[in-house]
Amino acid sequence: MSPAPSEGRIGKYRLVKRLAVGGMADIFLAQQWGPRGYERTVVVKTIRADLVEEEDLIHMLIEEARIASNLHHDAIVEVVEVGEEAGTHYLVMEFIFGRDLGQIRDRCHELGWRIPYEHTTAIIAEVLDALHYAHHDATFKGKPLHVIHRDVSPQNVLVGFDGSVTLLDFGLAKAAAQISRTRAGVLKGKYAYMSPEQVNFKGVDHRADLFSTGVVLWEMLTQRRLFFRANEYETVQSVMACQVPFPRVIRPDLPWNGSWVAYRALRKSARWRYRDAAAMRQSLLRDDDRDRDAAKDALAEWMQRLFDKELAQRNMALSRARNDPPRHRQIMDAGFELLEEVTDPDLRFRPPPPPPAPAPDASAMAGFAGLVGSVLGTWRWFALVLASLVFLSVAAGVYIGSAGVKPDHGYLHVISDVPGAIVKIGDTDVGTAPVGKVPVMPGLHRIRGVYRGQQRVLEVRVSAGENRVVKLRFEDPPPTPR
Repeated sequence: MSPAPSEGRIGKYRLVKRLAVGGMADIFLAQQWGPRGYERTVVVKTIRADLVEEEDLIHMLIEEARIASNLHHDAIVEVVEVGEEAGTHYLVMEFIFGRDLGQIRDRCHELGWRIPYEHTTAIIAEVLDALHYAHHDATFKGKPLHVIHRDVSPQNVLVGFDGSVTLLDFGLAKAAAQISRTRAGVLKGKYAYMSPEQVNFKGVDHRADLFSTGVVLWEMLTQRRLFFRANEYETVQSVMACQVPFPRVIRPDLPWNGSWVAYRALRKSARWRYRDAAAMRQSLLRDDDRDRDAAKDALAEWMQRLFDKELAQRNMALSRARNDPPRHRQIMDAGFELLEEVTDPDLRFRPPPPPPAPAPDASAMAGFAGLVGSVLGTWRWFALVLASLVFLSVAAGVYIGSAGVKPDHGYLHVISDVPGAIVKIGDTDVGTAPVGKVPVMPGLHRIRGVYRGQQRVLEVRVSAGENRVVKLRFEDPPPTPR
């Protein structure tokens, strides 16, 4: 059996560029050509060259294709074709012009932006809609598939520049119609986004996907990593301990509703999570009165501001190819992947300003005050006051319990003698200095700061319950040679 080619052709597709190397497959950008020339750009997944002799992996790829080909939903990537050539099995999927949540997170750190709350809820709502379809509505020959994704993570959530949201890679899916099973004892997926029952090799159901989605939501809200640690062992131990701070403890400006949805989805016992993805989605959108099209348009506008530089380069490349229709269409279909380097000195990128914070709706506040006044003026005021006291008691209990849920953690506060230095703790970007109250496990931590090409590295030890303040110094003069 021959390995998948790293360049050239496979089937009717010309492999243009290797996009990624996954746990079991290589992923390529490819172009389909027909009798009339170029037809479209696609993504081709092939068994990795060093694993082609693993027959069970080939069966897994075929099963992924079989499952995914029966999932027809706007927020799930479309499988175009499954094929084999010279002993190499491959899967062809649609190409989507966008960026995954990991890339979006990194770009926000680079610019010092926060992902707006309304876009966070819009993205997660689409993911939950796709999951509910896969869990409960997808069928094959009239029989439900009951697909569990098992790998919901930032790299598998793609946001298009048109505001669409797509869930990728059902390669870890488990369906009732599956013919064979994953090799016993092999844990697949991304540890930091798995549920406790998954990392502990226990049986999982659709609520494991809700937990993973909750991790993604928690990290988008707080702009912090939740379970990720210095190595896989510590990450797995962190997931199994499942000590989750209430998001508003880390960012007090967060809305209560979104914080509560993330917190409930991340319960260690599946029985305390939402019953299904639809219920979680409904809770998340409780305070969002926009329709889906309005949310999609707003997300598209924000994505275009966030990746302004790349889109400007693409527009320039399209302008240069206006007299070459095939090349123009290739660039249109392939997004950024086929762009030549832009050297035009007039194209100077300046990071766009962050979007302004929405102003309070005075009319809504006045209407709320009027509503409260009218209710208090009736005989039902006592019931309202009693219900409010019960709610506040429960809320206070959740908040206080959450604040004390991490007695085995310490906190790092990183400041700098220059504004805007990029800060990393270990391998995790935590934003630009000053960075306050980053929860860390007790032990030695490596802090790296970058500012205008300069780099400073410090190692500090943090104890449980300690608040450690560290200063990065960029303006100190170099040491005098002796």
